[in-house]
Amino acid sequence: MAGSISVEGLAAALEAMMERPDSTPGLSRINCPVLIVVGAADEVTPEASARAMEKHIERSRVVVLPDAGHLSNLESPDAFSQAVADFLTSNM
Repeated sequence: MAGSISVEGLAAALEAMMERPDSTPGLSRINCPVLIVVGAADEVTPEASARAMEKHIERSRVVVLPDAGHLSNLESPDAFSQAVADFLTSNM
C-alpha cells in the first residue's frame, strides 16, 4: 500500500497527522466497550500509548499481539481476529 503513495501525498498525510489536535481529553466521554489492539513491536503507537488510552476509557481492554508491529491486523491476522472475536463475545 505504501509503495503506491506519492512522496507528496505521504508527506501531506504525515504532516496532517502531526498537526492534528490531541484527542486525549475526549477519551473519557467514550461510554461503550472499547478494544485497543497493539502489536508488541509497534514503534508508532507502542503499548505504553495503548495503556494510556485504556486509563482514560472506562470500559476498555488492551490486547497486545506479541508477533506484530503497527499493522497488527495484517502482520498477525489470526491473533487479531481472535482478539476481536473474544472481545465481541465477552460480557464487558
